[in-house]
Amino acid sequence: MEEKEYEKHIFVIFGATGDLTSRKLLPSLYQLSEHGILQGRSLILGVSRSSEYDDDSFRTLSGNAIEKAGFSKEDQIKS
Repeated sequence: MEEKEYEKHIFVIFGATGDLTSRKLLPSLYQLSEHGILQGRSLILGVSRSSEYDDDSFRTLSGNAIEKAGFSKEDQIKS
């Protein structure tokens, strides 16, 4: 089967620190990445009213959300 080339995308998530993002959006984007659909060429931009998160703390929040959805830290490191 021929591998399909996908275009680069920028995903902008409004309310990036919210419940919907943690439970649904981030795990779904992670699965798309794992299946090669994002092909490492897409970006995720999180926007939130909360000022308590910088880049590193948002990455930690995202990693925790992905782990809570059932993916291990080892899975995240490989991608």
